[in-house]
Amino acid sequence: MRPAGAYRIAIEQSLCQGPATSREAASRACLSVVDARYTLDNMRRAGDVVRTTKRVDGVKRPVPVYALAAGVRESQPQAPPGAGRSEMQFPPVYWWAE
Repeated sequence: MRPAGAYRIAIEQSLCQGPATSREAASRACLSVVDARYTLDNMRRAGDVVRTTKRVDGVKRPVPVYALAAGVRESQPQAPPGAGRSEMQFPPVYWWAE
């Protein structure tokens, strides 16, 4: 199985703070709402996230609220330290060429 992507890890970390709507999860993860919505839908189909609904004043339809499924934190591998976007990993051939 391939490792989780950056968007999935960011959404999972945002949902560790508690259940959230797609807009709240996007703002916590610093992603666009569209990217967060598609990532949450993929995570829901994979069984990593559970979707419930709640009523919000001023909105006619129920708003979906996402929460981590039970046991997801223990089973999902976390990103290794220093694997963020700020550090670029180059193959040794680049260092050899310098």
